[in-house]
Amino acid sequence: MSECFLDDLYKQGLRHMAVGMDNNNDRALSVAMHCFKKAAEGGHAEAQCGIAICFVGGMGIEKNIQQAEYWAKKSSEQGNPYAMAVMGVCCLTKKDYANAEYWFQKSMDAGNSDAEEVLERLRKTSPTKL
Repeated sequence: MSECFLDDLYKQGLRHMAVGMDNNNDRALSVAMHCFKKAAEGGHAEAQCGIAICFVGGMGIEKNIQQAEYWAKKSSEQGNPYAMAVMGVCCLTKKDYANAEYWFQKSMDAGNSDAEEVLERLRKTSPTKL
């Protein structure tokens, strides 16, 4: 598939996700997931991150942390700082605080300024309080 086509699929997924989230519309979220998946399978880093977010939150699909990690890792390997943060969220879900810190630091170092706040809270809060 061409890069342009994959990008169009990803953008279509974003539009459906926005409609689905704004209107609590499961059908739109399912369509978003389908678009993200097609683009992600073609190697589109942002779509891989999008599908990981869907799996983490159970948006348009059943929540699945293993699948979220799979897609977030693929996107992270392409340098996507937001996917690195999703990896951190997956680690927090599994109470793997050391790896969560690693991924949020990596995300911040790659340019995701939002990761800094999460990283600070993670470092200030003992694992028993998370």
